[in-house]
Amino acid sequence: MAAGTVEGLKPPLEIGHDVRWGLRHSRLRIPSTRTTDVVRESLLVRLSDPSALLINVVAPPGYGKTTLLAQYASSISERTAWLSVGEDCNDPIVLVRYLAIAFEPYVPIGPDLLSELDAVNPRSSILEAGLGEVVRGVPAPFLLVIDDVDHLTDPSATDLIRALVEEAQAGIRVALSGLHQAKPFGLSQATQGLLEIGPNDLAFGEDDAVVLFRNVADEDIEGSDASAVMDRTEGWPAAVYLAALSHRGADRPNLAIAEAFHGDDRYIVDFFREAVLTRLPPEQVDFLIRTAVLDELSGPLCDAILDTSGSGTHLEELDDANLFLVPLDHRRERYRYHYLFREWLLMELRHRTPDLEKTPTARASASRATRASRYVPSSRHAVPSPSAMSRASMEAPPSVKT
Repeated sequence: MAAGTVEGLKPPLEIGHDVRWGLRHSRLRIPSTRTTDVVRESLLVRLSDPSALLINVVAPPGYGKTTLLAQYASSISERTAWLSVGEDCNDPIVLVRYLAIAFEPYVPIGPDLLSELDAVNPRSSILEAGLGEVVRGVPAPFLLVIDDVDHLTDPSATDLIRALVEEAQAGIRVALSGLHQAKPFGLSQATQGLLEIGPNDLAFGEDDAVVLFRNVADEDIEGSDASAVMDRTEGWPAAVYLAALSHRGADRPNLAIAEAFHGDDRYIVDFFREAVLTRLPPEQVDFLIRTAVLDELSGPLCDAILDTSGSGTHLEELDDANLFLVPLDHRRERYRYHYLFREWLLMELRHRTPDLEKTPTARASASRATRASRYVPSSRHAVPSPSAMSRASMEAPPSVKT
């Protein structure tokens, strides 16, 4: 019997790098798609364009960014690596460990990089050089998907992604997906081979809504009902799905599908609380809720109603963050909230400050907003009462795709 072993027992297996580093395998797998998902045929064709070497998918929560890329990655024959990043990936060593394991089935981790990844104080220059060597060794054709890149805020992490993109050779394609524009990663409209897919591209059309209602609610909705659903949701895919989910099994005529679905629907409430309240700092949430009384948003209007300054900057930050803010001009001066998002914000406002509309402060704020506005009639700035909001929410808003 060999020394160091016990008869009848196998020698222990070597622990893999991923286990030793405590990496989560779920982040390295292509997410599974639901059978009820709408297949985005036209977008899949665009993604298949071989000239699209850099793919940038940017949209608010619930627009199907991950679903689209998962559909594409699962449908192609080329080699694919997937990484869903988290906040911990702002640590460069964690990020490179994940990327090295994502590439490992196709390119072994070099000894220098492996040694650095095991080091207590790794050197960023060695990490970047080692990652570049891995990328250069990837056999083409190859697709790397990095999902949720908006989690990466530390410059050392974004610099690594920028270096990775720059190192990608011909036949190696990189797809980035997130809530924000990928400016930290060196991408711009002038970037060669860049394909950008945004909210307007991802928004559902009536045909998509019909398919989703059939898949989720097992019901065929007619043309007028599909149009009403589109008006209510503005083509936001998650809202169409939630409307179908809300309608499934409900005992009401088709005509009431859109009329019965508002920002206070329990599915919408849960979604926004998860996507907004838990992810934004309290001061931004407060700004959103208090400015929801305005039909139209601008820096001066928000300053007036909040009795503050700097609201224009807040609006630009919200616009950059893709938080259901719809631009009304090309100068980034005038906006409105997505209709369902605004209904939810007003519900939150009523819950937090039920007597706000009765206070002198609220009436004074509305008066200041009226004087500051060049666009909106003064009657629109009072905080709507619950009954008024109920009546207003029964009226289908004009169809505006975001």
